[in-house]
Amino acid sequence: MLTNDEMPFATPKTDTEKILSEIWAEVLRVKQIGIHVNFLELGVHSLMTLRVISRLREAFEVELSVKNIFDSPTIAELAETVDTLCWVKEAFQIPDDVPSDVVPMEAFQVPDDVSAFQEELLI
Repeated sequence: MLTNDEMPFATPKTDTEKILSEIWAEVLRVKQIGIHVNFLELGVHSLMTLRVISRLREAFEVELSVKNIFDSPTIAELAETVDTLCWVKEAFQIPDDVPSDVVPMEAFQVPDDVSAFQEELLI
């Protein structure tokens, strides 16, 4: 397995990845960060994680937990999580004041048009 130093730099491809990359670069005080770099290996501490969560709330209007960050420690993985949470929020018309990880019971009946990753998060 490649370490962060050995891994080729991968630029953000989706809009979500671009926004996440900007947020993490700002919080880490670096010029840029590849989408496959593991934040946990960069010495990210809890205060940084809370800053990221706050900026994600502003950018995407979703509520993420510290656990979400630790479970998805790269921009590529976190982008999938954010996109899925945004999809769930829109699909089930969840009000802004309800945390994104509170999913209505209808979510357990998975629609046909979801990706395997989205289905995994819903179930």
